[in-house]
Amino acid sequence: MISAQNRLQQLSGNRSISMLLLLLCLSISACKSKKKFVDATPPPPKKEEDTKPEEGKESTKKVEVIEWTFADETAYPPIGSKKEINSIDKNAYSIAVLVPINANAQAQDFVEKGTIQNRFIEFYLGLKMALEEYTGTKQIQAHIFDSSNISESKLESIEAIREADVIIGPYDKEKIRETAYLAKEQSAVLISPWQASKKVAQKNPQYVQLKPNLEDHYYALAEDLITNFEPQQVYLLAKEEGSDKGRFKYFQEYAKSHGSRTPFQELLIPEDTINFGEVAFDSTLFEKDIAVVIPNWKSSDENFVYTCMRRLRVEKRENNVTVYGMPILAESERINYDLHLNLNATVAQSRYFDKTNPSIKNFRNRYFNTYNALPGRDACEGYDVGSYVLKNLDTYGTDFQFFLENDQNEYLLSSFDVVRLLVDPEEDPNDKKNIEYFLNKEVQILKFRNGKFQRR
Repeated sequence: MISAQNRLQQLSGNRSISMLLLLLCLSISACKSKKKFVDATPPPPKKEEDTKPEEGKESTKKVEVIEWTFADETAYPPIGSKKEINSIDKNAYSIAVLVPINANAQAQDFVEKGTIQNRFIEFYLGLKMALEEYTGTKQIQAHIFDSSNISESKLESIEAIREADVIIGPYDKEKIRETAYLAKEQSAVLISPWQASKKVAQKNPQYVQLKPNLEDHYYALAEDLITNFEPQQVYLLAKEEGSDKGRFKYFQEYAKSHGSRTPFQELLIPEDTINFGEVAFDSTLFEKDIAVVIPNWKSSDENFVYTCMRRLRVEKRENNVTVYGMPILAESERINYDLHLNLNATVAQSRYFDKTNPSIKNFRNRYFNTYNALPGRDACEGYDVGSYVLKNLDTYGTDFQFFLENDQNEYLLSSFDVVRLLVDPEEDPNDKKNIEYFLNKEVQILKFRNGKFQRR
């Protein structure tokens, strides 16, 4: 059993009150010092003597303890390859977590539905549960930082980050770049849960990006399109103005590489026509069953995606149209049940939050019993990230990123399909100098059926 020393008081009440009380808890910690978080960083763990039990006897090794600290910034490949990874198996590991909780924000920023503060608080609480429920053989020291109050230039001065075996976060891309550099210098594994960018890390074998890249989502959509439609039935949709049509190349290249002799159709529509035109689409478009791909993914594109779907819903009449899109298509509050249902909405998403999943139902019960609040998808993601890191760190040691390809487990929201991206595919995949970074390529296709999005 793992006992957890935690400075965070139990939450109570509904979701909104829970977030407010969390802010109050952070404020209480701040009252003990002029700084935001109390510094209680423990000394490095002493080396342990060999506690391997004699044959026939049970181990007398003491129960390991997760030690929680809210810290202030001033406190501190394939078998048979040419090289082997000499991962170090330690008795104790230190994990630094950088979450942009933004404890300086006003109370209403925490309780307002959908705010980014709520998202990261849920992630933190889910990850915290994973740490507290850890039943592995190692001692884990977890240091939690509010990264919203740490500048890039101060990251290196924080001892708990500088000496960590694993770093989770941060969110801001500039801070990720600096943290990735630090992780490479100190041979720590950096787990990046939120950002997807090829520019963050280059030739950095310590960097693990858990969010799939944009093209991985496109390739997943293209695969489903090829399976279910003929190329002449598929229309790639974009605004005539701007660079949206540049995304078409990923779909066309994938189709060509998988044997399609005919490219997908491309449909460019003036934005004024979509917004104000009496008719946006040629009626001949709907004379056959078609699939329309809307590859926009940014929150700023929400109105365009919504307007396109609304127009398609009206102008297709009783004809069959399937709309393919990015996560925004499923997550937007403007795109309602009627649009999802009548346009056979199909989405590429790396996380699937299914409240009917027994594992998620069990987690939600445990979470509610702990915090008196129901968790959302971000809490499940935090739990998944924590469980994934702890399991592989415990099993494989300090260079566990080289063994993530062996992890076939199904977590709450999804499995992970982490692969190594190589500088030169012809060279040794275990040579650290030949690795750009590690990338999770797990993308699921969700189709709207029976009133909800379900896995393909």
